[in-house]
Amino acid sequence: MGVCGDDAIVDEQLQKVKKAGYKLYCIGCGKFDFVWGMAKNLDETLTRNNMEHIFYVTDGGHTWSNWRVYLNTFAPLLFK
Repeated sequence: MGVCGDDAIVDEQLQKVKKAGYKLYCIGCGKFDFVWGMAKNLDETLTRNNMEHIFYVTDGGHTWSNWRVYLNTFAPLLFK
């Protein structure tokens, strides 16, 4: 995406979150989900800002079966 005006603003805000000591970013998305592009963009943005995160990708779309997988993956991480 490259750094443009909007990217610079987002990066600045994320650096504030990083400095404040965020604990966990976890993104789960199916390859055919209607928000796939936004999820990939968020992953790239967090990576660009050197923010540790999990990007869990599954097949399929915006379905309950995928949400169950994400919840099962994410919930234990809350208690580490």
